[in-house]
Amino acid sequence: MSGEPRIDGAGRFQGYRGIAKDVTASKRAELLLKLEHSVARCLAEADTAGEALQAVLRAICETEGWDTGRYFRVDEQAGVLRFSESWALPHLAAQKFIEGSRDVVFRPGVGLSGMAWQSGQPVWSDDTATDPRVAQAGLSRAAGSHGAFIFPVISDGKTLGVAAFSSGKVREPDERLLQAVDVIGAQIGQFVQRKEAEERVRYMATHDGLTRLPNRVMFGQMLSLAVATARRHQRHLAVLFVDLDRFKFVNDTLGHEAGDALLKEIAARFTQTLRATSSPVSVGTSSWC
Repeated sequence: MSGEPRIDGAGRFQGYRGIAKDVTASKRAELLLKLEHSVARCLAEADTAGEALQAVLRAICETEGWDTGRYFRVDEQAGVLRFSESWALPHLAAQKFIEGSRDVVFRPGVGLSGMAWQSGQPVWSDDTATDPRVAQAGLSRAAGSHGAFIFPVISDGKTLGVAAFSSGKVREPDERLLQAVDVIGAQIGQFVQRKEAEERVRYMATHDGLTRLPNRVMFGQMLSLAVATARRHQRHLAVLFVDLDRFKFVNDTLGHEAGDALLKEIAARFTQTLRATSSPVSVGTSSWC
């Protein structure tokens, strides 16, 4: 606001003349721009996808006043959304809401999260207590949740997951926030896709592609560490080599698909039978166990 008083010739106050401008929209836009920058900083400073997602969920909750933030990733094999990361205010209801969400899954189009996944568009609920689209109504009621907001995390046109936020208050739709999350969702999606690709490369470098067990590279690393630990504590160390007889006969008679299935089954039985500290390093046609 800016202005000045009107005074007549006798020095008497006649009124006030000025100009006022509503800056609510510009201030809101400024806050959302800061949120975008905050999200970008969280992604830049994180070492892993999980660490980045937790930081982003917290930034959005604290900036926009949401009680909890959850990230559900797409499980392509099962065709569902699964709980992955979260952040919540340090009060009992919010923490219980997060704990109750860990085993929740959403199918495409089912629930608010499933709708955001299927449509690729953000979804808003003023009050989950009365919204028939809510799939986990009991969980929301138990936590005293009302307002909810979900947006998809997308990269290269593919939805990788959804970010879901809830509040103990009824929340009217915020159109500016709905627009801003297009940029935020793309920021997160590009980061998550890149990090997951990096993690897959690291995993493939140290694990067998068929059995999913650590390979010879990791065996060498684990053996070196075990030898050093045994020497330091003056303990004994044993390495067991298990040979699978007549495996070539299986490949020659039943085919390589049958041989691969046999190796996967052997790996699964070793993993289920042995202790975590004595699990097989690798199972393969000429690998270490």
